[in-house]
Amino acid sequence: DRRWTPCVPASSESAPSEPPPAPVHVKQLYSGGYAFAATLTEGGVVAWGNPDWGGDCAAVQEKLAYPPVKQLESTGYAFAAVLHGGRLITWGSPQWGGDSSSVADQASVYAPTAARLSDPCISMDTVRVTRVFSNFYSFAATLVDGGVVTWGRPVQTQDIICAIALPRINESVRHIYSTRYAFAAQLQSGAVITWGDARFGGDNSSVKELFSRKTVNSIHANWGAFVAVFDDRVVTWGHPGFGGDSNCVQGKLFRQTVKDVFSNWFAFAAALESGDVVTWGYASGGGDSASVQEQFRESPLRQVCATAYAFAALQENGRLVTWGKADFGGDGTPVQKLVGCQGQKLYATGYAFAVCLENGTVATWGNTRLGGDSTSVQAQLMGKSSVDKIFATEGAFAALLTNGAVVTWGDASSGGDSASVRGQLDATPVRQIQCTLGAFAAMFEDGHVVTWGDEMAGGQSTRALERCRRERQPKKTRSQKDKIAGKPESPARQQAERRELRHEGSHARGS
Repeated sequence: DRRWTPCVPASSESAPSEPPPAPVHVKQLYSGGYAFAATLTEGGVVAWGNPDWGGDCAAVQEKLAYPPVKQLESTGYAFAAVLHGGRLITWGSPQWGGDSSSVADQASVYAPTAARLSDPCISMDTVRVTRVFSNFYSFAATLVDGGVVTWGRPVQTQDIICAIALPRINESVRHIYSTRYAFAAQLQSGAVITWGDARFGGDNSSVKELFSRKTVNSIHANWGAFVAVFDDRVVTWGHPGFGGDSNCVQGKLFRQTVKDVFSNWFAFAAALESGDVVTWGYASGGGDSASVQEQFRESPLRQVCATAYAFAALQENGRLVTWGKADFGGDGTPVQKLVGCQGQKLYATGYAFAVCLENGTVATWGNTRLGGDSTSVQAQLMGKSSVDKIFATEGAFAALLTNGAVVTWGDASSGGDSASVRGQLDATPVRQIQCTLGAFAAMFEDGHVVTWGDEMAGGQSTRALERCRRERQPKKTRSQKDKIAGKPESPARQQAERRELRHEGSHARGS
């Protein structure tokens, strides 16, 4: 990939030059699982990456041009844009959220003021969306009149989510949470309605009665289970292997004040006001923290971060605590002495951790191929500029330094090797970085974008930006094309132009 810059043909005395190309300036970057999307300063949206999974929005390009995009959300395989005024536009994999045509049919079911289902004129234009939420395979949207619509499909059951009959919602939705395969909507009254795959959180009937009697403080989710925190208790539902069954730790959670709940793919960790940390879920994947309980009592937690099967916690005293699968970062012994009391901020890929230290350097551990080994770039990380932020794909890190430079490491095919765009990254300070599962995109102050990593995950943006530039090129008349090519105009065309000039002149005299 290379950064796009306008290319204007050299001028000529004998023939006028081509009109300058229309600029393409990115306003905001967004990412899905395997594709990027960007809103443009000039208006509209451009997308790149896997064309079947959100990387091609050509079919809806005109619809995205105006009005401006208010919100852009993604599943792993599709995008959904909410325009100002509430219109919904989707693209990507039809079965995983890219086809929202069924939303129009649901409008009459879930929105109190929507058209009747039998109305032959019902279309997407009847649906006015306020906000879109997503999990990895499907979308859920709240409507202007309080309804909720859903579309997409959870692969575990092969059932279309939009076919599930939700109860009529006669009050506004406060927020919608999601596991990999299910949703939970918290209403203004405090009630929680769930749908999707029952095994992975789509059925909260076992705890539903509690929501009508007590106020929920917060709701949390991982890939397959939900957690609801009340003043005096914690309730869970979903797959037991993901933490949906917390009976084994209820004695530790009952009548305790929970400060926060953290999750990886398969387990939960609750930080209590007392300083204790309670974990449950897949035991060897972070659900069992018995071996580090003494360390938790030394100092309160400042931050908790997670890979797929492990947790890492920074305490207020700067010390590091890790647990879970060792090859996913659950064993931080190699860097604990290095971190000492210097730990400032934690980051993670799916398989490794990185911690920014007080002296501006970075320590890493976990799967060495997927981000856990940064020895090859330590010289760059320990230069004159310190690390500002770190971004991660599933298998690589990208560190943004305070001077705007970028340093990468980890799996090359996941974005760990940025050598092909090094010259462009070093030329101008980077303003923003976004990442998919396998690629990075860096945006500069002038709105240009550079990408690297897996092409089918968004690592190649040149063609999409070039196509967008060409589409925005001012259209030339036949006469202009002839002049640029050095061809004489036809007599008929010359006569027509003279008539136009005479008409303009007489109009000017008359005015």
